[in-house]
This record gives sequence, C-alpha cells and structure tokens, in this order.
Amino acid sequence: MFDDKPLRVKARLRLPRLYCVKIGVSISGVADVAWGTGDKLQGGKYTVERELGRGRFGITYLVRKSNNDRQVVKTLNDDLLKSLSQSERGRLETMFWQEAVKLTRCKHQHIVQVAEPFKEGEHWCLVMEYVDGVSLADRRQPILSEQEALRYIQQIGEALKSESDATAIITNIFHKCL
Repeated sequence: MFDDKPLRVKARLRLPRLYCVKIGVSISGVADVAWGTGDKLQGGKYTVERELGRGRFGITYLVRKSNNDRQVVKTLNDDLLKSLSQSERGRLETMFWQEAVKLTRCKHQHIVQVAEPFKEGEHWCLVMEYVDGVSLADRRQPILSEQEALRYIQQIGEALKSESDATAIITNIFHKCL
C-alpha cells in the first residue's frame, strides 16, 4: 500500500516554536540579522550559509559543519526575548534548553535528528539534521491526498510508538500545533 521510502517529518515545535538566531537593529522595518552568510559559530565548527525561515519565536539557518555536512541551527528570536521580563526570558530559555536536551535523545528514522544544543554568545542554539526538499507548507498542492496523509500518519505513529521521549515531546507538538 505504501512505498518503502521513508518520509522525514519536520516537526515544528511550539515551545514556543524553536527557530533561530539573533535579530539586530531594525532598518526601514526590516530586521537586521546578526549572523549572516559566512559567519562562524562555535569557533568555526559551523558556517552560516543562509537563512531558511523566520517566525515570531526565532530564525532558522542552514549551516555547514566543518566536515562539510549541512545542518540547521535554530535559536530564540532576540525581538521576542527583548519583549519579555527578565524572569520570563529566563523561563523561556530554560524551556528551550530542556526541550533541546530531550530532543537529542530521540532517535528514529521519521524524526529529524537533533545533534546538539549549545550557547553562542547570548543565544541558545539547537543543531538539527537538515532535510532537503519542500516543506509541507510550501507544497504546490496544499491538500494531501488520502494516501499521502495516511503515510505521514503511519510514520508519525511509528515514531511515537518507539520513542518515549519523542512521545512526550511530539504529543506536546500535536497538542499545540495541529
């Protein structure tokens, strides 16, 4: 019924959502991004290639690891952090770090792998596997066929069944995102 090729489900976390990097001074209504193409993170371990996406809670970057592997770095958005009280900011950063550590333990072929959390300057970051392709949000055909939907549901179920940490995390994702 289904082909054997696994689909990788890119989970969007609503922790609030985990995205990426520092946003600087606004110029003409456009945020100035502190990490640009070619910037080095973690002492040169990661090199920023480009921004992949941006949301209220952060920005996601495509990076190249020193061994030439492509990965994703996500971090909390500076604009959001600046809008919070010190205690709210600390709570959000703690939640981000706790979820990042939990996600590093989730190992399943249908869960995007999280390599490591780290802190770069003032920013908590999360390094994740990069899955090349079109996101579900950017598909030409916005509605999944029944067969495609069932294939995603089956793979999500397999991931939930095999990972206790994933179950807790993904249940939270489904509750808040879907």
